[in-house]
Amino acid sequence: MTKFILLLFVLAFVAFPCESQIRDNHDLRENIARSEKMANDTNRLNMLGNIAAYYFVHANDNNHGIDTALTYFQDTYKLSKQLHPASGHFTVERCMGYLGMTYLALNKKEQGTQFYLDAIKSLHAKRQDAAEARAWYKLGLYTTTYRNGDVPAVSNAFKTGIAAYKNAISIYHRTNSTKTEIQMRLELVNLYFQANHKDSGRYECREMIKTYENSNYPEIDEAYYILSSQNRYAGNLNISLTYILKGVTHMLKTNDTTKAEKLYGELAEVYQALGQAENSIIWYRKTIQLRENIPNTPQISIVRTVGFLVKELIKVGRPNEALNEIVTTEKKSPPENDFMKGTVAGIKASCYDALHKTQLAEKTYLDMMRLITPVFGYIYQSIAQLEITNFYVKNKKFDQAAFYLNDLRKRGGFPLAEQMELHLLCYKTDSARGNYQSSLTHLSAYKAMSDSVFSVTKNRQIAELQIIYKTEQKEKDISLLKKDGLLQRELVYHANNFRNLTFAGICLMALCMAFLYKNYREKQHNNKFLNKLVTEKEGLLEDKEWLIKEIHHRVKNNLQIVMSLLQQQAAYVDNEKALEAIQNSENRMQSISLIHQKLYQSDSLDLISMPEYMDEQISYLKSSFDLDKRIYFEKQVDAIELDVLQAVPLALIFNEAVTNAIKYAYPDNKIGTIRIHLHRTEQDRAVLKIIDHGVGITAGFNFGKIKSLGMNLMKGLSKQLGGKLEIENTNGVTINVTFKITKPVTPGRISSKEQ
Repeated sequence: MTKFILLLFVLAFVAFPCESQIRDNHDLRENIARSEKMANDTNRLNMLGNIAAYYFVHANDNNHGIDTALTYFQDTYKLSKQLHPASGHFTVERCMGYLGMTYLALNKKEQGTQFYLDAIKSLHAKRQDAAEARAWYKLGLYTTTYRNGDVPAVSNAFKTGIAAYKNAISIYHRTNSTKTEIQMRLELVNLYFQANHKDSGRYECREMIKTYENSNYPEIDEAYYILSSQNRYAGNLNISLTYILKGVTHMLKTNDTTKAEKLYGELAEVYQALGQAENSIIWYRKTIQLRENIPNTPQISIVRTVGFLVKELIKVGRPNEALNEIVTTEKKSPPENDFMKGTVAGIKASCYDALHKTQLAEKTYLDMMRLITPVFGYIYQSIAQLEITNFYVKNKKFDQAAFYLNDLRKRGGFPLAEQMELHLLCYKTDSARGNYQSSLTHLSAYKAMSDSVFSVTKNRQIAELQIIYKTEQKEKDISLLKKDGLLQRELVYHANNFRNLTFAGICLMALCMAFLYKNYREKQHNNKFLNKLVTEKEGLLEDKEWLIKEIHHRVKNNLQIVMSLLQQQAAYVDNEKALEAIQNSENRMQSISLIHQKLYQSDSLDLISMPEYMDEQISYLKSSFDLDKRIYFEKQVDAIELDVLQAVPLALIFNEAVTNAIKYAYPDNKIGTIRIHLHRTEQDRAVLKIIDHGVGITAGFNFGKIKSLGMNLMKGLSKQLGGKLEIENTNGVTINVTFKITKPVTPGRISSKEQ
């Protein structure tokens, strides 16, 4: 895809919120279908905008997709003008911007520029400074990005772009958005260099430095870098060194090392161009170390820097170390494509040549030329040709050198250092092959450039710059040493105090230890005495528990004896009322017997689990009355535990109520249901309900005048509970007993249905 589309793809994609993006063509078709059925509201507005964005970012080189995007952006703009949303991603002004961007992508510059200008006018009227500045920036960016490469310096697009950038800068300056202003000025600098207005670009950088060199804005480091690299390309090495040293100093002052690898790399290249290999090696190593620790650093950035380091190591006579550097780098990060393989091969070849392994070096250089083709860029192929030409000239293979030089001579645009190298190679090759006139021409050009770069004045300036930089560093080191000395004295003072405090602390600790030991011995003695008392108490408590259980057991046995006597007496009684009275007494005795049985069988000697008791009592009554499956019992009973003083009266009430329901609710062996509810109504209150849906009691019957033993017993037991007895005669009989619990209840509920 072309440069323009690629750039706009990224910018447009970033512009739209991720949650609203359409993922694929299937989503696209669904969104188009839905948008056609939607009402004209903000939801449809957002959907139309997202459809347009999808077509725009997926457009191809033939504009297929951008035309459709334009149509949908136009629809979005029309709907936005109707709705006038105050916020969101598709306000009227933003829609104008998207239309401007799309028209510019279609090379319809007048329409595109006009939409941006209309948006800017509206934003200016609304005093939305940040949005207006952003719109100026986008107008400048999109009008100066062409499909065919750089912007011509004389084009109207360039003038529009420059004016737009300057307007954005003016707004950021007026609103004190200094950081953004500096970033925008750097964008303007890039545009100047893109249009080959290098003087204007350098001037803008100098003005930025003049204004902000004493500030702590790390963005200024980029201006120092640009001025250094531009002067290095032009051969102004003294000026280049000035700017890069100032850039490094400014970076260290701001404590922002974001651009450290970039600045260190430039400083290393400047020292390399100056022929100061040892200094260059130091800074190349720092650059490599930083880049290796930066996530997602391109492999080429590290490998080419290692290549520069290798050249410098070879210059100072350390070829083995140089070879080890590139081999180690290759192991850490194997080449990911042919270009990287060729780059590594070229670096290795220079090491082999320095180690006098000429045949291996030539073979490796030829591998480099085979792998680095024009598809990766002519600049990289030219660098490779320079390297192999150097090798052939050094080894006096001038015919092979001439083969590559013929191609290099046709190309231009080399930095000054490479131009000097090329003229020197041409001089040596032409001289060896007898082309003396040509060789003298190249020698003269080489000397002129060399004298320009390495004049006495420049060398003196470079030396002075290095002295100034080193002096500043030494002054900083001295300042740090002074601070270290003061810190050291402070540390000694604190150390003495700490020693004295430590000694006093040890003495105090010894006294505390003696006191603690004395207390420890006393506590041991007291603990032994207490343990003895606890053991005796536990024994007594255990004896007490067994005695209480034995008492309950014997009470239960006595009750069983009484029940047996009642059963024997019943065998000799032929009077039905007497027999019924005996059976009722037997049931009551069974209720009390079950309570005592629960007490001596459980771990707790004073609490009765009412759900367990009710289950066993119902089983007994079912067996006693031979109910078979005639009467069903439905239970909803909370897991309540009662003190024995409450459990006994409640058990007797329960027995009386259930017995009466069994005997009278369903006469003539009718099938029926008895519902038993025991619930906690509050934290300390509960209610027992015995419900039947039987024949009930005769209407008008007065419960208060009943003198039966069972009724009197339930009334008396309810008072003993401290509760309230209520009897309802609606659709059967319901007996309610509400009472206060003297022990806390355990949460939970047990529900069951039996027959």
